[in-house]
Amino acid sequence: MTQRRTRWAAYASVYVFWGSTYPAIRYLVRWVPPFLLSGARLLAAGLLLLALAHARGAAWPTRRQWLGSAGLGMVFLVLCNGVASWGLQYIGAGRATLITACVPLVALAYGWAFQGRQVGWREGLCMGLGLLGVGLLVRPGSQPQAHWAWGLGAIVWAVTLWGVGIAEARRFPQASDAIMASGAQMASAGCVLLGVSALLEAPGQVALGALPQSAWGAWAFLVLLGSCAGYLSFHWLIQHEPPQLAGTYAFVNPVVAVLLGWAFLAEPLGWATLAATGLIVAAVAGLLLRPRAGRA
Repeated sequence: MTQRRTRWAAYASVYVFWGSTYPAIRYLVRWVPPFLLSGARLLAAGLLLLALAHARGAAWPTRRQWLGSAGLGMVFLVLCNGVASWGLQYIGAGRATLITACVPLVALAYGWAFQGRQVGWREGLCMGLGLLGVGLLVRPGSQPQAHWAWGLGAIVWAVTLWGVGIAEARRFPQASDAIMASGAQMASAGCVLLGVSALLEAPGQVALGALPQSAWGAWAFLVLLGSCAGYLSFHWLIQHEPPQLAGTYAFVNPVVAVLLGWAFLAEPLGWATLAATGLIVAAVAGLLLRPRAGRA
């Protein structure tokens, strides 16, 4: 495959596969408890990435690096992804992904409040637009679904902690090979989530043989494409593309998720959702696509 085709394939992968993740989880939690689903998915994906990294000649993580990966996996994949999967029982996938798109804004706000980062007028405007978009999604009376507040709380928690985790991620020692490090994070988190499922969800009561083929297909999609292919594509992009372009997935994914939720999950697509989509996409785009210093 030529460099040009590889580039387009990588962008298409992170745009479509990562944009489809929440709709796929939202579909699967109809049959499978969320912590069991997340644990099985992440453990399988983590083992695949570990095997791939080892086959490429990467060294196994040291004990200190394993502990760092387990810690980062606990933050990102257990306390964020696992909680978000639980919340998707009660909130639409499109709206959840729109709120998740605000992660770069949360990281920016955290850096300003606790790390002394300077925020200019452009960044402040982006933060304001993002908050306005989220406000349209959570305005009173806009969500008739039962227990919607629990789903909203779970997604807001996940987004906030993910943004903080990005800002503090360097505190966790990782393997030098990014694929090995990611596999260690996923495998560690998968084991923890399966333990949580055993305590809270009685996974033995899930009739795996009764699951429709579409459910197995959605799970395979999450493992192979959402986790493995999506991450590998992003890893290639951050090595070969400018950061502001590699990060464009953050404002393309919500559009994909909103459309998939409307087309396949019968999620409403009213004026508030469309307006919020435009505001949040504009906010994240303005943050990630800002001109680089020295460019005319």
